[in-house]
Amino acid sequence: MILYTVLGITVIGYLISFLFALAYLRGGAESSLRNMMSVLFAAFVVHFGGGELWMFAGGNPLGDLGEILSFFVLCLVALFLFLHLRFDTAIIGAYVLPFVCLLTVGAIFLHHPATGIDPHLFRKGITALHAGSYVFGMAVFALTATLGAVYLVQDAKLKRKELSPVLYRLPSLGLLDELHHTSVKLGFALITVGLAFGAVGLYAATGSIIFLHPEYIFALVCWMIYFGLLLGRFRKIHTKYLAYLSIIAFALLLVLLILVGGNLTIHGSYAHSMGE
Repeated sequence: MILYTVLGITVIGYLISFLFALAYLRGGAESSLRNMMSVLFAAFVVHFGGGELWMFAGGNPLGDLGEILSFFVLCLVALFLFLHLRFDTAIIGAYVLPFVCLLTVGAIFLHHPATGIDPHLFRKGITALHAGSYVFGMAVFALTATLGAVYLVQDAKLKRKELSPVLYRLPSLGLLDELHHTSVKLGFALITVGLAFGAVGLYAATGSIIFLHPEYIFALVCWMIYFGLLLGRFRKIHTKYLAYLSIIAFALLLVLLILVGGNLTIHGSYAHSMGE
């Protein structure tokens, strides 16, 4: 019940934050933006602190699909807060927070502790590093897709010479391009680390790094897609096309994550192979 309560409180906070961000984006006062950040930070503290309390009571952050989504949201909000502190980009919250709210609601409905993976498996170092870095990498890619969407919105408004509050309150195309590129590199690095720890854990448990299971295949597909994005950057493909690709790629990976996450919840063979 602890996690249900925590997620219920935080989703209300995330929703209120989004409404403040939307008000500011549509021409509201600066106070709307300050209120958004205050409420968002409070909701994040509740989410993080409640999650810690729940783990202390015996839970784990990656035991079923609902818990995976909860940890994913926590990572995404942490990334957004860091981005704001570093680049003063709070307005991007108007694009990040709807996604955060939907995933938090999904986490509530998909949290079924009785069907989750044995929490002791995630106490083991390699398994925790593998799963944690992988989910955090996926959160970075969610931010990448969001930045891509904001870039496309800003680019379209500039080309149409549309004078609106949105145009003046969104970050410049140059900053969005830089942040998009940086997030692709960071996400790719985290996914690579997650795969490396996964390979080490599998080899230690089974004597082989070849494991034809949906979770393993999903991780490889994710790595290859974002390797393609990174390669596109080095080949100097225009950011507009990379933005489209990052949105499509993440949408595909989110669908696969839900499908694979359900399989992980029911069977858990991938984690058990690493934990044996």
